[in-house]
Amino acid sequence: MRVRVGGVSISVAHFVEVGGVFESLHGHNLALSAQVAGEAKGGLLIDFRDLERILEESASSIDHRLIVPKANRNLKITRRKGVLEICTPQKRYVVPENDATLLPITNSTVEEIARFIYKEVSRRLPSKVKLGYVSVHESEGKTATFGPHA
Repeated sequence: MRVRVGGVSISVAHFVEVGGVFESLHGHNLALSAQVAGEAKGGLLIDFRDLERILEESASSIDHRLIVPKANRNLKITRRKGVLEICTPQKRYVVPENDATLLPITNSTVEEIARFIYKEVSRRLPSKVKLGYVSVHESEGKTATFGPHA
C-alpha cells in the first residue's frame, strides 16, 4: 500500500552556487509532498493528518529561514553575538542567527533540500511505514524528488 500527502508549504531564502559563482540571495515558496509505503493493517497504513504533521515538522527548521550550506568550501561562515556573517567570494551577508539555518549540505539547491527533508521525515516515521520519496516543488514544472522510489 502507498499513501501520499501534499499541500505542505514553506518559504525559504537561499543562494545557489553554480560554476563557482553564487546567485543573488532570493526566496521561494516551496510545496512539499511525501509518499510512504507499507502494509495497511486494519485498512490503515498511516493517517493522512499524521503524515502531513510529520512532513511539516521535518521542514519546520528551514521554514521562513535563510538556508546556509555549511559544507560549502567556498563560504566563510562566522558566528558572533547572535549574528551570522556569511561571505561568498562575491558578497557578504550579515543576518540574525535565528533567521538562518545551517544545513550539512554543500549547496542550497532544491535537490539538497529534498534530501534533507527526506532524512528528517524518515527518522520521524513509525517503523512499520517506509518512506518512498519526498518532493520539493519550486515552481510550475520545477520539482526535485529524493528517495529510493523517486
